[in-house]
Amino acid sequence: MAGARSFEYLDNVNGTGKEEFPFHVVGSATALMLHSTMTNANIRGPWRIILGGVPLHFPAPFEGYRTQQTRPIVAGFRDRREDSPALTAEFIAHPSVRKINLPKVLDDADIDAAAKGIVSGALLYSGQICFVRRLERGTKVLVGDITRNDSAIQPHVFTGVKPGTGLSEREVAFNKFSITIFDKIDEALGLANMSDYTLSSSLWTSNLDAAEKLAPRIRTVVNGSTIHSESFLGLIGLGGSSGYGWFSIEDFTDKRFVVFPTPRQYPLTS
Repeated sequence: MAGARSFEYLDNVNGTGKEEFPFHVVGSATALMLHSTMTNANIRGPWRIILGGVPLHFPAPFEGYRTQQTRPIVAGFRDRREDSPALTAEFIAHPSVRKINLPKVLDDADIDAAAKGIVSGALLYSGQICFVRRLERGTKVLVGDITRNDSAIQPHVFTGVKPGTGLSEREVAFNKFSITIFDKIDEALGLANMSDYTLSSSLWTSNLDAAEKLAPRIRTVVNGSTIHSESFLGLIGLGGSSGYGWFSIEDFTDKRFVVFPTPRQYPLTS
């Protein structure tokens, strides 16, 4: 957005209402998404933001809470005085403001929830989709629909995700799986160990000897790599950092299924 700037790395901001905050802003008539790393913002009294050098004044207080996946602030504005609207027509018509395509019209309950930092499913999903749509070149969606506009957060399976890309490094709130085929073990370890914040990992292989040698090389900060853990709870397992999971012959001798729910309709019965 031309002319707009964003502050970086501002936490726990408390203001008097006299500050000016230049943000990258996308918004609707009732909610804003302020792209910044600022968290837990609380501005008392009237405030204003700068868009393209133009100050826009807001009579309502501001409370901003970030969501984890892309670090935007989802801000809800609510001013119950009819003579003092929280979002002015000047702001809504401003050329630097791009509307969010919300999957539904926000009602009073949704607006109040957003203002309190309880992000509605509609707002959350819009934020996720805005991020996922920026797929890097070579990345493909195998399962999932990034064009959906509803509040249901569906699982997605990607391929072609490489180290250093947004999908591999940034946290998102929906179920995101990436399938990558490697020719060498060291390539797989490079992807598994590219972050210092990996919480858990699981190894699935028919070669237990190779798995026991590989598991200690995966860096995790909560649970050590598990081997052949529960098929439906792959990141929990048994043993944790005190061992390398447990052996379950059924995990690779029984036929298993992965099910992705799809939209369906049920007949009405009397």
